[in-house]
Amino acid sequence: MKKNIYESLACPVMAIAVDSEGNAYVTGRTNSGSFPTTPGAIDATFNVGGTDAFVTKLNATGSALIYSTFLGSNSSGTEEGLGIAVNAAGNAVVTGPVVATSLLAG
Repeated sequence: MKKNIYESLACPVMAIAVDSEGNAYVTGRTNSGSFPTTPGAIDATFNVGGTDAFVTKLNATGSALIYSTFLGSNSSGTEEGLGIAVNAAGNAVVTGPVVATSLLAG
């Protein structure tokens, strides 16, 4: 059986939301510098130590990344995406713990 990107990189998916077009918004945590990001990502680089949260938007069939980013910090702390919601405009809100001195230092 072929593993998906989240299994291959040991990236636990903690929450999924779906928008009105059927696109899936996924969040969780990773400690992999190989996690895929897309052009325009808020944070395209895995940050120092610990884990970074991530947000990935997949198309309705799950066959393509529309958007993917780390949500990390400049410290060796832990950031985790534990919950995600998306509004009618397609804006995602992520919840979860942050142990950091500054966020999004990619």
